[in-house]
Amino acid sequence: MIKILINKNHQSQFLKKYHDYTVIFYNFAEKYKMEAKQNILDFVRITKALVELIESASGMDSKHFVLECQHKLPMLYVAATKLPNLENELQGELEYYVTPEHYTYIKSSLNEKLGDFDVTVHLEDNFLMNTEDYFHVELSELFADIYQDIGNFMSQYRDGDEQIRNDAVWECKYNFDYYWGLRTLVLSEHLHRLVISESFRNKNRDNG
Repeated sequence: MIKILINKNHQSQFLKKYHDYTVIFYNFAEKYKMEAKQNILDFVRITKALVELIESASGMDSKHFVLECQHKLPMLYVAATKLPNLENELQGELEYYVTPEHYTYIKSSLNEKLGDFDVTVHLEDNFLMNTEDYFHVELSELFADIYQDIGNFMSQYRDGDEQIRNDAVWECKYNFDYYWGLRTLVLSEHLHRLVISESFRNKNRDNG
């Protein structure tokens, strides 16, 4: 009789510990989901702001545009690093909203906006066979490259269902890791150099 009571007591303790661990795991999982959702929303907000800024560049003076991009590009980079590592759920490619014509228009309008400050820079690329190779690209092209990916993401996330939104985050995170993340850093560096340059300060001082 005592043996049976001891076994029941051990069983009760085991079940209690199992329940406690289950609750802890569930709470951790829920906390992770909440943090992941918040990180996605933060990324959506900064992406929306930067997309709108680039699309409205033609109606802004160059100084204001450059300074706003200097503020927002690092925020975009940080927000992208916090995106969760999701698994893609759909077969096939997502719909892309930024057409080649749209890309060319964005690049051209930013080239005109930046003027003499649309300098050519060296860019190493993850997909080049030789790590010592690099591209020669203008700042306006870096802007257009970033805009293409985050513009597609914004449209997919805005118009898609839950699965499309999931895959939009997955694809945007992948492209950030291997494509536009590096471009964001390079562009931020050169905008920093531009803002503190004497030529930039003098031009904007002359413009009033």
